[in-house]
Amino acid sequence: MNVLVELPIYGITIPITGPKKGTIKSNLSLDGLYGLAKSTRFIREERIEANAMLKAIEVLVLAHALQGVDLWEPGYLHGLNIAVEGILKQYA
Repeated sequence: MNVLVELPIYGITIPITGPKKGTIKSNLSLDGLYGLAKSTRFIREERIEANAMLKAIEVLVLAHALQGVDLWEPGYLHGLNIAVEGILKQYA
């Protein structure tokens, strides 16, 4: 069972390689979302905190994919957007 899930936001790709086995790649980091030049305006502690929160969202999306949640559901994508924007607003 090899399935590639590609979401239309944040460059999220999830190769699922077997039952409950997969990885995730995305641009869910300050560098990925803002580019390295702009992301360095954040102080080190803020970068660590924000990236940790964004990584947690990434891991949650992977867990949902492996459990068969419909990641393409408009409400799911909207909720994902709101969560990421909420984190970014804390550090804007």
